[in-house]
Amino acid sequence: MTMPFKVTEVHIHRVPQYQGLIAMVKIVLSDSIVIDGIGIHEKRHEQGYRLTYPNRRLNNGNTITVAHPIKQSLSKAIEKAVFKELSLIQKDVEPHDRYRSADFR
Repeated sequence: MTMPFKVTEVHIHRVPQYQGLIAMVKIVLSDSIVIDGIGIHEKRHEQGYRLTYPNRRLNNGNTITVAHPIKQSLSKAIEKAVFKELSLIQKDVEPHDRYRSADFR
């Protein structure tokens, strides 16, 4: 039996727009693990946004991904939670519950 994950916190930090990047995100999954350095980018050829996950460049020039969801259902749950929070920020609405939860099932 696998433990279902929940997105228990979403922290969005707006950044000056650069090459489609509009914000950086930190999420907490099931009050147990933090993933920081997620980028929110405007899609180039259509409306909407996409997420990019943190990566690091090695001394030899190769790039490795630090963290990313493997299951599509977790990826969709993260997107849903992040984009919901982003829509509130863009409307300049102060959320009453800063740390919303999105179920991953």
